[in-house]
Amino acid sequence: MKRIIVTLIAAFFAVSLFAQAPTSNKSSDSDLFKYLKTLTLEVKPRFKLYSSKPNWPYLELDTATGRIWQIHFSFYYDQESRFKTPLNEKSLIANTDEAGEYNGRFELYKTDNDVVFILLDCFTGDTWQVQWGYEGSGHIIKKI
Repeated sequence: MKRIIVTLIAAFFAVSLFAQAPTSNKSSDSDLFKYLKTLTLEVKPRFKLYSSKPNWPYLELDTATGRIWQIHFSFYYDQESRFKTPLNEKSLIANTDEAGEYNGRFELYKTDNDVVFILLDCFTGDTWQVQWGYEGSGHIIKKI
């Protein structure tokens, strides 16, 4: 239901945005893309949390760059049990990419394996296998 409402709001904004778009011959595809990018910045969140089967670890996704962090929390107050560590520290967007960063560009999908996710670039269709682990050596992000 929430997705339907967000989709309807996005459609409303898109219609109103295009109604205000300049109609001169000078507008180009890049202008249209700028309008769409502005729309997604208003509607989609920059960061999202994804849970995994064991209740402690979460993955935090920067939906604009594809960067991911592993987050652990604890019901206890010891700092050692709570931490946030990066799985990948660099943006997954190529320097030559015309679209650049925008909210909602990347999405994580769960698999049947509790520690493996699929990361999708919703603009290019590129995919990565993402695996988290309790040890740093268990972190994997490999392009598929």
